Amino acid sequence: MADAGLFWRKAKVLDVWEQGDPRGLAACLPGLEPERGDTVIVKKYASAFFGTTLAASLQVLNVGALVICGVKTS
Repeated sequence: MADAGLFWRKAKVLDVWEQGDPRGLAACLPGLEPERGDTVIVKKYASAFFGTTLAASLQVLNVGALVICGVKTS
C-alpha cells in the first residue's frame, strides 16, 4: 500500500487486500490465477484507469472485449 497515495490514507480498512495479509483475501481465486504471459494490472486507486497502464495496455493489445474479476469496495 506504500504507493496507493491518498486513497490508502482515507481508507485504511483496505489493508485486507494487501499482499501478505494473513486473511488471504489478496490471493487469486482458484481457477482464476493469471497464467504465464498474462497481463496483470494492480489497481491502486478508486479508478482502475488512474495511475495504471490499463488503458494503454488495452490499446496496444487492440482489445475488443474484457473480462474483469475482482471485488467492489464502495
